[in-house]
Amino acid sequence: WRMVFILLSCWAMLALLNIFALFPETKQAVHKLALNVPSADDQGTFAPLFRVFGRSLRPLGLMICMWMLMGTIFGQLSSLSFVLEIAYGLDTTGIFVCMSIFAISALAGFAACFLMLKICNSWQVLRFGMMWLLVFGGLFLLMGTTHSQPPIFAFLALTSAYMFGLNMLMGPLRSVLAEPFGDAAGIANGFAMMFADPSGAVLGIIFTWALEQSGLSSWMVALGFTAMLHQAIFWGLVGLRAEEDPIFALPSKASGASSAEEGAKAKGVAK
Repeated sequence: WRMVFILLSCWAMLALLNIFALFPETKQAVHKLALNVPSADDQGTFAPLFRVFGRSLRPLGLMICMWMLMGTIFGQLSSLSFVLEIAYGLDTTGIFVCMSIFAISALAGFAACFLMLKICNSWQVLRFGMMWLLVFGGLFLLMGTTHSQPPIFAFLALTSAYMFGLNMLMGPLRSVLAEPFGDAAGIANGFAMMFADPSGAVLGIIFTWALEQSGLSSWMVALGFTAMLHQAIFWGLVGLRAEEDPIFALPSKASGASSAEEGAKAKGVAK
């Protein structure tokens, strides 16, 4: 355990040095990007977010989906080692191997997302990922309600596929989530991540409690029910053709108008 924390500390120090060296906010002013500054009333507040939510519920649906996505990832990971020990009797080495398989599946999800974005847009990848999760989340719920315990290899395949889908969704979801907020996109991303850890802690407690109460079937029911709730929120609030909502075009149009005005002012100064 001491070595784990030493490695995490070294990784955190490398990340901090990377921020100081590369991020625009830590460079001199001449290297920073020119950004539109929100009004004094909006700085440091959630007012821009609530204005967007007042125009359409789709951005709010995406925000809740991000909370559930991150919460499911953390909650599932925090309880899987107990599942492997209690339901399948694996020792530390076996649990390590299985968790490594899940980590590889997560990285494969990121890689698949990268490749799919070469031929599809973010919305198409997002909908494909949600349908992927619908299939495998439904399988968890079905097996849990029928009290069927899959063999270890089948469980590894099913869990890896679900982990793959969760991580495939992360990039496109964060991308489309920030679109309606314009200059407040940073606040929106911060708000989206604010409940990620708390939701993961809550779901981790629920999944582990379900496992301890009724075994693997109860754990799969809890995970499957969470997956179906995630689906209901996405398809209910976001919908099938969300990109056609004008709310996702407003920031870009406003930005274009702002750029045009700045260009006109620059020409006038030059004259």
